[in-house]
Amino acid sequence: MPARDASGVPLPLRELLGVLAELGEHLPMPADDNWERYRVVRETRLWALTGLLSGLCRDLEVGDRHPAAAETDLVTVCRLWTETARAQLAEPLGYEPERGQDDTKGEPGA
Repeated sequence: MPARDASGVPLPLRELLGVLAELGEHLPMPADDNWERYRVVRETRLWALTGLLSGLCRDLEVGDRHPAAAETDLVTVCRLWTETARAQLAEPLGYEPERGQDDTKGEPGA
């Protein structure tokens, strides 16, 4: 499948979408059998991702209604949402990941 042309997408929006994709990645399995903490972190990230996407959708809808201010507002909002998502990603897992897994990527289907 050919790559899509993203030239019309503002850089802050592309950056936000990349960070949101990272937030949605599977967590590493716990090596220390701390499954409760794993579930808490997974649910926290899921709720953060859901909230960020919901907020972005609302902001895009407002931009559709007010196109004169949409581009400037979108850049500002995307930067805010990106900072929020990065803060969530920076939170420590609170458990020991299995060997060979870093703290942002886990096995598919986890």
